Amino acid sequence: MSFFNRLISLVVVIQSSCSHAFLAPPPPSLSTRPFSNNDANQSPTISSTRARTRARSSLRNDDLNSDKAYPSVGPAAVDMNAYNVPLSTSLSEWTALLSPSDSLQSRGIFLSARNRREYFVDTLRFAVKREGGLGLMLREIAGGREDGAGITVVEEVLPGGNAEGVGIAEGDSIVGATLALRQSSSSSSSAQSNETSPLQTVEERIDLATECLGYDATISALASLPPPSSPSEELLLTVKRIRRQPGVDVTLRYPPSSNEPDATLRLFAGENLRRAMLTRG
Repeated sequence: MSFFNRLISLVVVIQSSCSHAFLAPPPPSLSTRPFSNNDANQSPTISSTRARTRARSSLRNDDLNSDKAYPSVGPAAVDMNAYNVPLSTSLSEWTALLSPSDSLQSRGIFLSARNRREYFVDTLRFAVKREGGLGLMLREIAGGREDGAGITVVEEVLPGGNAEGVGIAEGDSIVGATLALRQSSSSSSSAQSNETSPLQTVEERIDLATECLGYDATISALASLPPPSSPSEELLLTVKRIRRQPGVDVTLRYPPSSNEPDATLRLFAGENLRRAMLTRG
């Protein structure tokens, strides 16, 4: 029987092998990896943008209170936190790549995983109250450059701090922050009517980009924000997180007449089953 004929008669049994990850405390000593970008002339920028918009006071504050990871496709069908990795894995996997400009993003330095076959970088957003501090302990794992480039991650979410329980995990890297400041404008009466115009709200939004910055540059960017205007004011943090690629173990069973032993293949999300069987024998 030819190889391709045997493939046709295979019975494929897929067994899930997605074990729950855990967040482990940092080991006693972890080596600091050098910044991997070889282009010394490429400097990151601490970008800050301010936008002023006028909206009616009846608008809801969905942006600041949304921590959904995938709002464009609806609720997640699985708990993606099952693919989180320990802090030690994040520290060893984080790297930075210099990427040219394309239709999706401008030229710059962006975070990536070293082993992109087994890990991927996810982007999440969390709202954290500002009064009393964020409650995060940061650690620089690459840096020391004059331009401020580096990699800074969350080493610990402090117990009792504002960030506790919001979803930020050890090993996350803060890549952006958004602060929305709202001020109600007084309504004015029309000269031709006794009716009063609806109450309107002026919103000023401050956006910070902190991806691939060292510790000092990250702290400087966050400290550049104005003081909290109220105890309930929140900062929308955008973080990147290394996660394991979802994978399955595929068991290939040959017909008894072929006298071939069972074979097991490890497949990752998006991998072609037929191609994997051909390339791995």
